[in-house]
Amino acid sequence: MTVAKTVLVVGGSYAGHEAVQALLEHLPASLCRVVLLERNSHFHHVYAFPRFSVFAKHEQKALIPYTNLFRAAREGQESRFVQGSLVALENNVATYTGGAADDTGTIRFDYLVYALGAQRPASIDVGSHFATKADSMERLRQAQRAASEARRIVVIGGGALGVQFASDLVDRFGVGTKQITLLSSSARLLPRFDAAMHARAHAWLTKRHVDVILGQRAVSQRVDEGAGTAGATVITTTSGRVLLEADLVLDCTGLTANTAFLDGLVGTPLKGRPAPVNRYMQLLDEARSATATVPHVFVVGDAADAFGALNSGGNARHQADVAARNIAALAQGKAMCERYEPAPTRIKVSLGVHHAVSQSGSEVGYTDGLFRRGKEDLGVEKHWRRRGLSTSDMFV
Repeated sequence: MTVAKTVLVVGGSYAGHEAVQALLEHLPASLCRVVLLERNSHFHHVYAFPRFSVFAKHEQKALIPYTNLFRAAREGQESRFVQGSLVALENNVATYTGGAADDTGTIRFDYLVYALGAQRPASIDVGSHFATKADSMERLRQAQRAASEARRIVVIGGGALGVQFASDLVDRFGVGTKQITLLSSSARLLPRFDAAMHARAHAWLTKRHVDVILGQRAVSQRVDEGAGTAGATVITTTSGRVLLEADLVLDCTGLTANTAFLDGLVGTPLKGRPAPVNRYMQLLDEARSATATVPHVFVVGDAADAFGALNSGGNARHQADVAARNIAALAQGKAMCERYEPAPTRIKVSLGVHHAVSQSGSEVGYTDGLFRRGKEDLGVEKHWRRRGLSTSDMFV
C-alpha cells in the first residue's frame, strides 16, 4: 500500500492560497495530502488594507473566509487547514503554536511550499498577528481612528504604498484639513517605474497641497515632550531639516521578508532578505554552491528573490503555480519542467478614490475619475465571488 505524501503550504495569502488550489489540481488524489498552516482565521486581502486603514465601514470586506479553500479537492484527496503560527522549521518537520503558549503541534511533510511573505513596518502593519476576523477588524478600526484624530501626518516612503496612503488621506479628509507630508529618500516618487508615473503622482499630490519632500531620508524620530507638543513626533532628515511635528507617522519604507525560519535549512542566514530560488522555485543553498538546492522546499511570493519580479499578488500566484506543478512532477517520480519567468512590469497605483496611474510594460496610463468606478472598497467583492462565497453578509 502506497503511503500518501504530505505537501505543507505555510502561509495562506496570495501565493499560499494559489499553491493550495494548484496542488489540488495537479497532484494525484491518492498520492498526496495537502495541508495549509496559516495564522489567521480569514484570508487577508492586504492590498486593501491601506485604503481600509483610512476609510471606515469596509474593513470586514478585506477579511475573506477560508470556507471554500479545498473546494477543488477530488474524491479521496486529503486536505486540512491548520490555524497556527510557525515557530520552528526543520528538514521535514514544522512546529507551530495555535495562539496559547501551551498550544503547540507539529506537521511532518515531504514537500514544503514556503509562502510566509514579508513584514511591513510596525506603524502600518495591521495584520501580522495570530488573529480572528474580529481581531483584524479592530486593528483596522484603530488605524482609522488614528488617522481621523491626527492633524499632522507624515508618510515616509515614496513607493506605491506611500503614494496610496498620502492620496487616500487627502481624499478622505479633504484638501487643507490636515497637514500631510510625503517624505521620500528617492529623487522621485515611484522610483521603480517609469518617470511618467512620478510626474502624474507628484502633480496629483501637490495640487492637493500634500507637501512632497524628495531626496531626503528620515534619520531620526523622537517624541517631543515640550509644552504644547507633548506626544508629537519630530522627524529630522538627512539635510538636517526638521519637519513640523507629526501626530501620526506612517512608515512605508519597504518590506522585510519573513525568511528567518529558512535559516536552519541553508548554510547562510538570510537576515530578512528574500530567499534565493532557482527557476523551478526551489530554495537555493548558496553556501554550498550557486546551484545547490534544498530540493523538497519551494519558496514563493514576497519571501522569494524571484529574478527581479515585482512583489504583487499576480506574480505570487504565478510562482505558486510553478512550484505546485513541479512538486506534482517530483511526487510522481518525474522531472520538473515548469520554469518561472517574471512577467513584464504591471502595476496600478490609486490616487485617492477616483484616480490612478498605471504601467504595463513600457506603457504608462492615467485614469481620471473612473478608476474602479470610484469605489471606496476597491471592488473587493470580486475576491469573495472568485472563491464561491456570497457577499450578502461580509461579516462572516
